[in-house]
Amino acid sequence: EAERLEEERAEAQRLEEKQANAVRLEEERDEAVRQEQERAEAKRLEEEEAEAMRLEKNRAEAELLEQEQVEAEAERLEEERAEAQRLEEKQANAVRLEEERDEAVRQEQERAEAKRLEEEEAEAMRLEKNRAEAELLEQEQVEAEAERLEE
Repeated sequence: EAERLEEERAEAQRLEEKQANAVRLEEERDEAVRQEQERAEAKRLEEEEAEAMRLEKNRAEAELLEQEQVEAEAERLEEERAEAQRLEEKQANAVRLEEERDEAVRQEQERAEAKRLEEEEAEAMRLEKNRAEAELLEQEQVEAEAERLEE
């Protein structure tokens, strides 16, 4: 009976150890699964962070590119505005020069007209003087002829 009881106790102890081993193995498996899940979660978070950094880098590069394009467009527009202003000033100068040339031509024509009128007036005065002299000469000749006839 003592031997049977000893065997039962030994069997019970083996079962207890087996059960303790099974519990320990279950706990180790659960711990391994938990650690694997933690590693997977850490890897997922790391990948998400790397993706977020890549997206932020792309966003910053796109923003920089857009800023450069905006600045290039603003520079192009400023150059076009400056060119338009230069052309406008050139055109205004051309108009002013044309007006000055027209004024010079008008003044030259006025001077030429005044000179022509002055010459015509001088010619008219010369002709009037000649006519008056001729008339006076004719009058003198008539008087001389009359005096001759009277004599």
